[in-house]
Amino acid sequence: MANKTPPAASAPLHGPAGKNLVAESTTLAAGDTIIVQNNGDTVIHVFGTLGGTGTVHALNAANNLAITINTGPNLFGPYDPSVFGSSFTITTATATGSVALYHIPARKPNPLCNPFETNSAAPDSP
Repeated sequence: MANKTPPAASAPLHGPAGKNLVAESTTLAAGDTIIVQNNGDTVIHVFGTLGGTGTVHALNAANNLAITINTGPNLFGPYDPSVFGSSFTITTATATGSVALYHIPARKPNPLCNPFETNSAAPDSP
């Protein structure tokens, strides 16, 4: 039951070349606490080797979230800083594996979009 602080989220989760989510460098044991620096675009990648559960702790305990960590890649977040704070923790109960933080790049506008499209699900919506 140790505190784990993965390196800051400096790498984007996705880009033109794509991202293959595999085991990360920060190991995670059952009962560990993950400390996350949260700026609103941070995603937590947990690569589970043994599935289990965990809790994302909010500023107000009534807003805590129960999570299920499966074997293989799991993505959690991003989390709203007004609810979870600029730093929050995730505690694991039984899951093991590895963890890393990524940031989600800002969405770029689609230059081929139809500005008159009203269906937000349409491929040419702004």
